Amino acid sequence: MRSAPLPYALTQASRLRKGLEAVVGNHVILELAEAYVLLAHLRAGLVEVRPGDVVSVGQPLASRGNSGNSTQPHLHLQVMDFPDLLTARGLPVNFRDYLAWSPGPSAPRRVAVGVPGRRERVAPARSEPAPGEAMA
Repeated sequence: MRSAPLPYALTQASRLRKGLEAVVGNHVILELAEAYVLLAHLRAGLVEVRPGDVVSVGQPLASRGNSGNSTQPHLHLQVMDFPDLLTARGLPVNFRDYLAWSPGPSAPRRVAVGVPGRRERVAPARSEPAPGEAMA
């Protein structure tokens, strides 16, 4: 496991003292029928939705970034039972129709429904597998 760069590690305590916004950075919370979804560490200034907006599947919401408590661009996705991040409990989630690459040199495998493994890279699957792709 890689360690955090020293300057980043030295600012952890001060960042946490600044509150939740300093930790999650730019973020969006989506309200679904039975859950809430947090998308955090979004790029500054590139959130494309506002509170109260109705969104639809496939609509761009924001760009991934490294705002908040983050050293590299990535998306933190968290499904939860309540919109308050300090009191919410995490809920299990499955993803559908994606390609997954295990660490190291490997061919992608197509997953109909599942949860990506630790350190797997993922991408949306196409409607048909490419030649040589395995179906999971």
